[in-house]
Amino acid sequence: MRHITRQESPEVFEKWKNNSNSANWRDFQKTDVYRTVKDCLITQQNSLCGYCEIAVQMDSSHIEHLKDKHNYPDHEFDYDNFIASCQWTDSCGHKKGANYFPGFVSPFDDNCEKRFTYTWKGKIIPVDENDSDAIKTIKILGLNCRRLI
Repeated sequence: MRHITRQESPEVFEKWKNNSNSANWRDFQKTDVYRTVKDCLITQQNSLCGYCEIAVQMDSSHIEHLKDKHNYPDHEFDYDNFIASCQWTDSCGHKKGANYFPGFVSPFDDNCEKRFTYTWKGKIIPVDENDSDAIKTIKILGLNCRRLI
């Protein structure tokens, strides 16, 4: 997992939020502003999924909420909660769903890269074998699914 340095929220998104008090996520996904936000995220992440680092483009990604919309509705339109995630259902955002927890290792964490390493067989493991949050994060995100190993 690569550290993501968050940049400022796109101005067009902030304007949209200020003018869309009753908006919901489904409506937002149909707007040009959604595409602009997703493009900004993909660019900030060097065209890589924020979790597994597989290459993503506009048509092979979605905006993922680190803190899910169901349990954290106040963060639904919080730009600092957005990650461009791959579309695979066996890993990453689709696999995570609503399984965020306070110790979840986030690509926004300054030290996230230091928490994981890879075995010679391609499995991702925590650097510290007792790092239960890293172990749980790997499992929730499906980072050791067959496709990624």
